[in-house]
Amino acid sequence: ARMADGKHVAIKKVLQDPRFQNREYDILKTIDNKYCVKMINYFKSRKNKPNDNNNLENNKDIYLNIVMNYMSQNLYDFNRSYKVQKSYPPIIMAKLFTYQILLGLSYLHSPEINITHRDLKPRNVLVDPNTGKLNICDFGSAKILSPKEPSVSYIASRYYRAPELMMNCTSYTNKIDIWAVGCIFAEILTAGVPLFQGSTSMGQLYEIIKIIGQPTDEDLESFQYDLTDNELLKIRKVEQKVTLKSSLPSHTPPEAIELLTEIFKFNPQKRPSADQCLRHRCFDELFKKGVTMPNKRPIPPIERPK
Repeated sequence: ARMADGKHVAIKKVLQDPRFQNREYDILKTIDNKYCVKMINYFKSRKNKPNDNNNLENNKDIYLNIVMNYMSQNLYDFNRSYKVQKSYPPIIMAKLFTYQILLGLSYLHSPEINITHRDLKPRNVLVDPNTGKLNICDFGSAKILSPKEPSVSYIASRYYRAPELMMNCTSYTNKIDIWAVGCIFAEILTAGVPLFQGSTSMGQLYEIIKIIGQPTDEDLESFQYDLTDNELLKIRKVEQKVTLKSSLPSHTPPEAIELLTEIFKFNPQKRPSADQCLRHRCFDELFKKGVTMPNKRPIPPIERPK
């Protein structure tokens, strides 16, 4: 849509259940960060019934319209634009976009905000390839996690779900977002081909094991899982088929494989935090003097944690 001043905006229209608060609206009211989508305004509306344009009062469906800043495409479309050309996104763009997602998570995961996104995937990351800027969007599944309160494990899109979610853990942490970032980074490197592609939740877990190997007993003890003995037995029968390095394109730099190896841990406690990822040598290139994007424009201003 277009504002009165001519500025382009995006409007997300959600059917509102009057019995419940809209969690996304509540979260967007509280967050203010340049790597997260910004709520500019909101309004409620009713949907016209067919052939009943003049009788809106009879329609009880109320919609919440969230007005947000507009960006030209999402990361899924960005990846596909290269896949169609049978090429790969430049490594500098893969690093730049991943770094900004981590900057957004550093803010969201901070003790003051304490929000876990819970549905990070390329479609929920807005990008502007010309400026290199990025926004995390779609906070419909986001939540302030509490150790004292269980959370539903059937959350997040399958290809980006951390192993503990597939094992029905209800006491997970914000480290599920870190796993998802690793999946997103790998998917940019492959021009839109998800690294782990299972057709079911357990199948997804098998695909992860085939690439990163079996979880140890210590890994499984690091979180509260809920699996039957038969399911555990099936997991133990899955063998590692390839390595992480061989699963990624040959042009993947060693520092990227190093970071992804650190992220893809079964034990959530062994996964790095967003701040630790930001300090990884994988992103040193972004801070070299004179570095530019492929269109010769300078890297957008980004900060490095102290």
